[in-house]
Amino acid sequence: MKITGRTPRIAARDHAANRGADRMVAAPDARLRPLDSPFPIRVRVDPEGRPVELLRAPERRTPEEKRRRGSERVGRVMAIRETWRIDDEWWRRPISRLYHEIILESGRILVIYRDLVEGGWWE
Repeated sequence: MKITGRTPRIAARDHAANRGADRMVAAPDARLRPLDSPFPIRVRVDPEGRPVELLRAPERRTPEEKRRRGSERVGRVMAIRETWRIDDEWWRRPISRLYHEIILESGRILVIYRDLVEGGWWE
């Protein structure tokens, strides 16, 4: 076996590390799962349906925030950087979402979407 550019010891180590890689299988209980599940948000929109202000969903507010009036406000939308739509899986459970990448007045950048099938906004 001739390998150029690598010492025999490194080549042997690499070969040993790759041995059996083609036989690797996933564990029986391994499943795909979302890393960040979306959570509901409240959004005020303009007459064209574009987001203008984000509000915290009641279940996401702390007890202190619930006592203070106006604390549900997350921030005004200063700009919408991008908007795109995804329509998928019409043959099973349809997914139709309108996504917005927004910039809040604090400078924070978020991606939010409106579920066009079930209704509601999500972050």
